[in-house]
Amino acid sequence: MMNIIAYIRESGRTKKERNGSVDAQEEHISRYAQKRGLLITTWIRDRDVEGTVPLKNRANGAKLCEELKPNDSIICTEPGVLFAHPYEAAQDIKLWESMNVRVHFISLGGEVFPKYTKLLLGFLSSMAAEEMLARIQKSYRTKALLKGEGK
Repeated sequence: MMNIIAYIRESGRTKKERNGSVDAQEEHISRYAQKRGLLITTWIRDRDVEGTVPLKNRANGAKLCEELKPNDSIICTEPGVLFAHPYEAAQDIKLWESMNVRVHFISLGGEVFPKYTKLLLGFLSSMAAEEMLARIQKSYRTKALLKGEGK
């Protein structure tokens, strides 16, 4: 049986900024699924989890990864809810593609992959390279500052 899993994550910061973020995500996902005739079989929620924490390191994110079976679908509001970093996203996407898992990001218009996997992987690779370059540049700037201070 194919499962349709709705995944919601709310950070402590988001909770303070926008009261009811989990409720808003639930409402968006419910409306999206209803319009497309999809029946959500499982709701998975991570509360007070920052977006920098990889999916597999979140209590319920790990549960999502463990429970995901071939031909399942994941629905969430946006990529930032699901993924912490472009590199992690690319790894998960490749794995899920091999499992024929469908992922729907409402903010991107719906089902993103497998339809647009190659495009998305190219974009994520570019983001990961930019992120790595920024870290290297920051490291060099830090070393230069420390050297200038005689450390």
